[in-house]
Amino acid sequence: MAEENMLRDNYEWFEKKLPELIEVYEDQYVVIKNKNVLAAYSSFEKAFDETIKTEVPGTFIIQLCSLDESKTVQKFYTPRVSFVS
Repeated sequence: MAEENMLRDNYEWFEKKLPELIEVYEDQYVVIKNKNVLAAYSSFEKAFDETIKTEVPGTFIIQLCSLDESKTVQKFYTPRVSFVS
């Protein structure tokens, strides 16, 4: 349950900070952990592949920095679910 709260807190922080984040990371995928941006990447796949080298899956979120809602999709990793494209 604590993990769910942490992910929700990170997403709420992302939504609140989105206007500021877009100034720096527009159209990039940001990796967020503990209400901080760890890195930004041009694709979700690259963000995930690079981040799991140093962070435990399920402890961070990856979000696209965009005000265009048609581009934004929430993607979360959970050890109990696998997403396949």
